[in-house]
Amino acid sequence: MHSRPPQVMRPHVLPFLALPLMACTLVPVGFGSDGGAGGGGAGGTEDAGAAAVDAGDAAAPTDSGTGGAPGTIDPSGSLKAATWVDLSSPKSGTLPFSFGIAFKKGDVPSTFALDTPDAQVEVKRRWPDGSAKHAIVTGTTTLTAGSAKRLNVIAGSYAVTNPLTCNDIALAAPTATVSLGANGTVSLTPLLAKPTRTWLSGDQAAECHYTGRAGALLVSFHVRLHRGGATFVRVIVENGWLDAPSPDLNYTPSVIIGGAAALPAKPIAHTAHSRWVAEKWLGIDPEVTPRHDTVYLRDTRLVPNYWRTKKADASKLDALTQTYEPMSSGEFSRHMSDTGYQEQIGLLPNHDALYVMSDADPRAFRSVVANGKALASFPVVWRDSADSLPTRPSGRAHWTVNGPDQGGENGVGVELGGLYWEVAHHPSGGYLAYLITGEYVFLETMQHQASTVYLVQSTSTGYGTSRQLRGQTRGSAWSLRTVGQLAAIGPTGDGVTDDYRELVQKNGAALLASAQLRPTSVTGLVYVDDLNLYGPATLGAWQANFLVQSIGHLSDLEPLADMTDWNRLRDYVYRLPVGMLGDGSSSSYCFAQAGKSRLILAPAAISDLSQQLTNWGDIYRLNFGTTPCTNTLGFEPSWASTNYWGNMLPALSHAVDHGAPGAQAAFSRLRGASNWQEYLGADWGQNAPLGVVPRNSQL
Repeated sequence: MHSRPPQVMRPHVLPFLALPLMACTLVPVGFGSDGGAGGGGAGGTEDAGAAAVDAGDAAAPTDSGTGGAPGTIDPSGSLKAATWVDLSSPKSGTLPFSFGIAFKKGDVPSTFALDTPDAQVEVKRRWPDGSAKHAIVTGTTTLTAGSAKRLNVIAGSYAVTNPLTCNDIALAAPTATVSLGANGTVSLTPLLAKPTRTWLSGDQAAECHYTGRAGALLVSFHVRLHRGGATFVRVIVENGWLDAPSPDLNYTPSVIIGGAAALPAKPIAHTAHSRWVAEKWLGIDPEVTPRHDTVYLRDTRLVPNYWRTKKADASKLDALTQTYEPMSSGEFSRHMSDTGYQEQIGLLPNHDALYVMSDADPRAFRSVVANGKALASFPVVWRDSADSLPTRPSGRAHWTVNGPDQGGENGVGVELGGLYWEVAHHPSGGYLAYLITGEYVFLETMQHQASTVYLVQSTSTGYGTSRQLRGQTRGSAWSLRTVGQLAAIGPTGDGVTDDYRELVQKNGAALLASAQLRPTSVTGLVYVDDLNLYGPATLGAWQANFLVQSIGHLSDLEPLADMTDWNRLRDYVYRLPVGMLGDGSSSSYCFAQAGKSRLILAPAAISDLSQQLTNWGDIYRLNFGTTPCTNTLGFEPSWASTNYWGNMLPALSHAVDHGAPGAQAAFSRLRGASNWQEYLGADWGQNAPLGVVPRNSQL
């Protein structure tokens, strides 16, 4: 199914305590002579300086709805959403929690509350109509061990009367020390006076971030302090500068948080352009797990509409990677350019899709979280020393993974025996994890992978936000998905997100311009990297349908303030899946043969899309001769979850959802096939990424 691209080498809960409150001052600090954040040298000691950040990144980009005075909910406001989150823990008591929550467009016009008093809401992103799209809810609630407590979304808001800030974290004085062998040691204590970012600040919790250096390594601390004193610390150790040395390193790390080890003492091979994570609660881990309403989550359109009548297989959930280890690959293919079906390929990878299909089973939740961290074991970390942020197109307009004004690559990493990231098969990473947890580490994973997508492109495709995401057709498809997911859900006012939103807009404009050159094209093709790759004028139809589903998916996500032109592009490209499921009449393709992987578009080699045939009936006859159209699906529909039938399904389903002409009839033909039950019987509960069905299908 997937041809192999050219191989490329890597270029506790504490007793309640009342904390005094002071203003939080953010102190960005410049760079040392080694080009990294602060002044730590190679093999040196701790760098107490904070990494520089831009003004848009220093403070948490939030808007109305922040806060949460204990016991106070203003019941005013309007609300259309009817959703909830269940919280559970193996422990009993008043426990801290934090989670992300997504909303359907228009359901939350301004802000919202929960039917629990001790919480704060921070809306991080809004839909173009101004309604809430994504928010982070933090607070405390009383739980009974082993019993889920449902928190319902209600109309109202939390007053902001006594917000916790970075200064409260400094006064609480949490301790953490990271020792990285000969590279050096970084302690949190001297960094507490110099936070680089405020991510959360309200009456129930504050989260601030701090950064230091140990030689070439960047060490970040994410510290969340809850009202009552419970404190969570996450450590991120990163070896991934764009424009400064990031050599492969071997060392045995020691991470001590609150006086206890947060990581087993064993050697790590820390390869270039990767990072690892360790984390711990100070004292007792409350072990609170959120369980989201996945029926509503689908309805938000922020995740695909995976089968609602099918459930994830219990055996598959048991087998998922549920714990994270530094430098592990998780559920991702270690060598992403391998041919054939891979569980990571799709709008979301398999473990994310299974989370939705399992009604947020805790096993799947743990897998989403573990894999959201594991992706950065691959070489996707390209931090810019100029601002210490993930690389932005506007900041490095002429750069690629190979340096300024250089060519691009299909992939980066270690070809033999290591972890190899490849653009044509790379997964969505961090998106669902960020959506349901609100944890910054997953947002930054999205940003890092978006920068990788940008940097593997040659400068020949453009500069800065005008660079086109090209290469293999499937690579273009998944690149748009990756960058578009970030652009759609990244926080308002975040500089990195804003850059990639502009990149999405300009790529969409270029593809629309391609469509406008051929307004009457029956196939709706806008980009094919090589029109003769699989034979004269032979299209890799599955790759083209990947591009269609990505464009349709982003239409649902609405990353742009004005989606008009994007949706014009969307409607044009839907001609491909709709046309491939034609009724078999003289001017139509036969739906029963839509599982064909390679589609001949013209009788001889072509150099331009304008040279393809102009009639679906002619295309069918060129591929199948006089074979009559029947009502029986060919090409092994019983394997649809992993073959070309599945590759086509999300594209067709999005076309139905968006009312594309002929799409509903096309899906009805598929569903009416004599062997439709074989299609239904594919192992969708094991292999879920391609199981996206129309929202009106009751499937």
